Amino acid sequence: MEKDRADLQETLAGSIIRNPSMDRRDVSLMTNIVYGVTRRHLALNGVLSRFLDLPVGRLDVETATLLRAGAFQILYLSRVPAYAVVNESVNLAKKIKPASAGLINAVLKKVCAHGKETLCALDVWTRASLPQMTL
Repeated sequence: MEKDRADLQETLAGSIIRNPSMDRRDVSLMTNIVYGVTRRHLALNGVLSRFLDLPVGRLDVETATLLRAGAFQILYLSRVPAYAVVNESVNLAKKIKPASAGLINAVLKKVCAHGKETLCALDVWTRASLPQMTL
């Protein structure tokens, strides 16, 4: 989790530094995605695990990060249409980790179709992304 958080924050910082003229709305969206994925990590893993044959933690970091970021946008944000999230996630995968593009496409399409119901079916601790020992 700490490594994933550091990777996401490094990606955000790197993107902003490489693109200083980036539109403020895009920076805002990227920031929202990074911190949202960090905040909803357990819930996202719970939803994604329903559509994968192995735990999210066993995927390579790039694939897991793209899946979490895509699922976060589909489940928690309404700014970008779900079909566009899937398309952009697949396009990013083709640049970053081409072998994972098909998996990302298939899983995010399942999240579009069944993600909200799957999220609601998770136990309250996972849905809220709280470790069960919090109580």
